[in-house]
Amino acid sequence: GLVGSEMCIRDRIRSELEELSGLADYLVLAALGYASDATRDRFAAKYFGDSEPPPLLVLAMGKLGGHELNFSSDIDLVLLFPDDAHDAATVQPYYVRLAQYLIKLLNEPSSDGFVYRTDTRLRPFGGAGPLAIGLSAFESYLVANGRDWERYAYVKARLLNAPEYEDAVYREILTPYVYRGYLDFGVIDALRQLKRSIRREVLRRDMDQNLKLGSGGIREIEFIVQSHQLIRGGTDASLRGRSLLDTLPRLASDRLLSDTDVAALEAAYCCLRIAENRLQALADQQTHSLPEDPQLLARLALACNQSTQELHDTLARHRDNVEALFSGVVTDDDVSDVQTSILNAWNSGAVDEIDIGLPESVSAAVIAVLRRLRDGSTYARMDELARTRLAVVVSMTLERLSGDELADVLLERILPVYEAICRRSAYLALIGENETALENLLLLARRSARLCAQLAERPLLLDELLDARIID
Repeated sequence: GLVGSEMCIRDRIRSELEELSGLADYLVLAALGYASDATRDRFAAKYFGDSEPPPLLVLAMGKLGGHELNFSSDIDLVLLFPDDAHDAATVQPYYVRLAQYLIKLLNEPSSDGFVYRTDTRLRPFGGAGPLAIGLSAFESYLVANGRDWERYAYVKARLLNAPEYEDAVYREILTPYVYRGYLDFGVIDALRQLKRSIRREVLRRDMDQNLKLGSGGIREIEFIVQSHQLIRGGTDASLRGRSLLDTLPRLASDRLLSDTDVAALEAAYCCLRIAENRLQALADQQTHSLPEDPQLLARLALACNQSTQELHDTLARHRDNVEALFSGVVTDDDVSDVQTSILNAWNSGAVDEIDIGLPESVSAAVIAVLRRLRDGSTYARMDELARTRLAVVVSMTLERLSGDELADVLLERILPVYEAICRRSAYLALIGENETALENLLLLARRSARLCAQLAERPLLLDELLDARIID
């Protein structure tokens, strides 16, 4: 229950989640073995001749991937197959048959019930995509079509079988896709949009009693942790864990969260997950909302070793703590009226209307520099995401140069840097999301045209702008 030392409660919920996940692992693999034998006996000769079919690879997602399965969870799976030795298009029907049989064994009700509700919609192209996909096509999909929420989802991806393919799945495909080899400021806007959607859902629906989706609920704790993982995991491999309880303490050691905040999040997570598991055990239902029936609520409180009022007070306290911390993650920065005006003029192509309080001769020179960038071939070739990021960087830069009589000189020096990174929009995101980087860039431009030219030639040097020592 919820009564006891925090360490005792944490160990209890960790043990529960791991045992429930271990059971699911075992049952999925047992079903896979049965389905593989049956499919091999009937169809292997048609697709593989005398050779042994490579295994179907089962990628556990979500709570199963993180060893965090609930008492009455569904399970999320992505099904892949090796295609290095056989033509993927030729053998794919075999693996689709095998995948269909596996899902049927797990998902289809019988007189004895069902094993697990099984969801495969996280696969490439969702429900419209094939049920099983080759590793090469999987990699191509992530590179060409992978969306930001999919990076978020694959943080917890775990291969359940065939360890000989771990390198091919993790080192070659998932790790480079999920964790970029730099401080990934480019994902911040995507996380900001995801946060807004979470907020909208909470406001749109009556979520007060929902332990998972409501304000201060489990989803918000997961968002806090996984946001830090996506942003920093490329440069700090210790943040790449699938388990939330394993990853949280590392955020404190890396100074991303205070010890107090980490302790508050851990206590809230354990409390909410224990209550959630007891709730689902009441009737073996996949529910996250506290019961309205007073008798059922009293039973839940008793299962948590508390009175009804104590349970209400405990959950409210923890959810208030989570809500306060959630509000501070990837915040919507206030945009000044000056920056808004610049953004509107830039996006509409009305560069001549930009006014940053400069003498007429300097202003004309600034407009000429901006026009060269806005109307140039580099800008024409940029995708929408890169253009959005460039607009933010330009508006921030001009706001900081407002009233500066050297604005035209500084822009002449900085413009080649921006042109050089327009096709590497992650660097635009680095500048747009980090004021220190922009301030250091402007300071370098003020001190040396030669240093700016070197930055334009070697954009990788922009990573160093976050280090104050380079200015010294």
